[in-house]
Amino acid sequence: MINADVLAARVQQVPLLSPAMRKLIVMLGNPAANLREISQLVEIDPALTIQVLRAANAAFVHRGMEIRSMQQAVSHLGEELVFSAAVRTCAGDVLNHPLQGYVADDTCLWSHSVYTALAARQLAHLNSEGPEPDLAYAAGLLHDIGKAVLADWLCRAPGSVARRAADPGDHEFILLEESLLGINHQSAGHALARHWMLPEVICEAILHHHKPGLAGAKSAWLAETIHVADLVALMAGSTTRTDALAYRLDPAGPKHYKFSRVDMDRLVSLAQEEFLSASQALLE
Repeated sequence: MINADVLAARVQQVPLLSPAMRKLIVMLGNPAANLREISQLVEIDPALTIQVLRAANAAFVHRGMEIRSMQQAVSHLGEELVFSAAVRTCAGDVLNHPLQGYVADDTCLWSHSVYTALAARQLAHLNSEGPEPDLAYAAGLLHDIGKAVLADWLCRAPGSVARRAADPGDHEFILLEESLLGINHQSAGHALARHWMLPEVICEAILHHHKPGLAGAKSAWLAETIHVADLVALMAGSTTRTDALAYRLDPAGPKHYKFSRVDMDRLVSLAQEEFLSASQALLE
């Protein structure tokens, strides 16, 4: 079993995000931020600059367009895709980590994270009183970082993860994680998010994205947004393999969103369209 000290030691081994990356995350939660400010922020970090320009040129190569400046890149990609490219630069070792404990390759976590982020942004646009769409996108992109922390431990856990996940008695995968390791990927993700010094509202959303009813008042809406967006991604087939569809809607029920089956199908369809549109820039 993994105790708090063992988890803390593992998380401390993960490199910190760059100062520019942390400022970018904070900026996404500020509706007053503009593309010029984002461009200037990315430009101070050479690694971010290279990755954002690369993503922009990948996205527009079919149009015969060459993106040479950061302002061009940010203008053409938009805030969310710039943020995604930046996250992949700074946290690539985490988000591209092979999830062998989940019987998944090194593309599954990133693809599922992008899909969840796109669905979270769609949800946030439904109500002006909810979380900022860019903040919802950021939280969606980072919600499952704890799986990268647990994956290697799950490989060494007693029993077959795949076999036990298929057992009808294991209703949710987080319960399987807890039975094998003593913690789940929400707790591991929260520990890593705190290590990265992410905004507290994102840390709390990560901690409660499967049980948003447990989130505090300040993070409840964002946690619920990520909870529903995660389920949308799973319904669309974007999974991290072994735990596919091994989660349920929070028994407390959505408090900020009310959906019919038609509404949910439309949300899945919209997220799928955006995912396909963004895939050239984000998934190469």
